[in-house]
Amino acid sequence: DVWSVAERIRLGLAVDRGPVTAMLKLQDARVLGGSLYASELKPAGAAAVAPPGPGFAPYEAYIDLHARTGRPMFLRVGRQAVQWGDGRLIGSNDFTATGRALDAARFGVELGDFDIEAMAALLGFPYFASADGTPAGATALDPNAISGTQLYGLDLKAHFLPLLHVELTGL
Repeated sequence: DVWSVAERIRLGLAVDRGPVTAMLKLQDARVLGGSLYASELKPAGAAAVAPPGPGFAPYEAYIDLHARTGRPMFLRVGRQAVQWGDGRLIGSNDFTATGRALDAARFGVELGDFDIEAMAALLGFPYFASADGTPAGATALDPNAISGTQLYGLDLKAHFLPLLHVELTGL
């Protein structure tokens, strides 16, 4: 028999000073209990339970520079929850125990009936170099050794009618 109890608490603070907003949101997310984990040996056909969550960690921490007048635009840098469209490709994944936040830089601008947003995110951090200068734990052919795993995206929304919007996303 497999059982588990999940909990998630988020507590945040945002400070808005003119064209600058700073956000810090902390999260405590844990999966407690369960008798089998995916990494353990288990009988054939038995269900696997996700290992416990990371516990207490920052969920969002970013600085946002935005226009207060004229054409709406923003530049946001740091760990942030990003959702494009309905969230199938890029979303906050809030139905999981910890949710998803990306370490990213985003720039968005509104030009008439179009909203344009560009994003650069770091999904996996580079390996740390060992004493001899080679990345620790990496082979020479590993492309993630120096630059990490990166994701770039462009999202374009067109507002044609009040109830008709078209969105094009490229990753």
